[in-house]
Amino acid sequence: MGLDYDAREKHKREKLEEKIQEYLENPSKYKASNRYGVKKYLKEIEIDTFTGEVEDKKTLLEFEVAKYERDVALDGYYALVTSELEMPDEEIIERYRGLWKIEESFKVLKSDLEGRPVYVRREDRIEGHFLICFVALLISRILENKLKNKYSIKRIQESLRNATCRFITNGIYSLNKQDEIYRDIEKLFGVSLNYRNIRIEQIRSYRKEIVHNIKK
Repeated sequence: MGLDYDAREKHKREKLEEKIQEYLENPSKYKASNRYGVKKYLKEIEIDTFTGEVEDKKTLLEFEVAKYERDVALDGYYALVTSELEMPDEEIIERYRGLWKIEESFKVLKSDLEGRPVYVRREDRIEGHFLICFVALLISRILENKLKNKYSIKRIQESLRNATCRFITNGIYSLNKQDEIYRDIEKLFGVSLNYRNIRIEQIRSYRKEIVHNIKK
């Protein structure tokens, strides 16, 4: 239970109670509204105002008190429903948090890694497209984890994408300025490309050293 969450829920509950009371006094407003967050506590009934019998005459609202009080008792708590009755509470919470990571991975796959839309038709090429995307996602997650989750996958991608160079003359290249994320990635692999200009032989050596450190 979190005190801040509890206070926020109580504030929302006060607004909800005001809206419920307004609809109880004016049922016609209830019909005109979208009733989001309110309708589960109100039940529409048709009543003949002369006899009291349930008929198709006039709509009134009934406030379902028991349902409302049950939800009020949970204010400040975040409840999880699970079928895993034998699983420890900590593991249930950890797995629930993992669901968010899975959902975020699909988002990264579709947007940042351009998994969708697919511009190929043959089945083998579709499979190849998604294989490349999943491998890229795996590498991105490994890199994100090794960087201790300091940076999002999107920022890591942008940093690597911006780490480019341009040819000047006679095998000499000018390097763009690398940011802090790129420097942290270099530290992971025990290399450095902190130069303004560099020869092609140094770039090749740099690449070989990264591959060598990955295999260790």
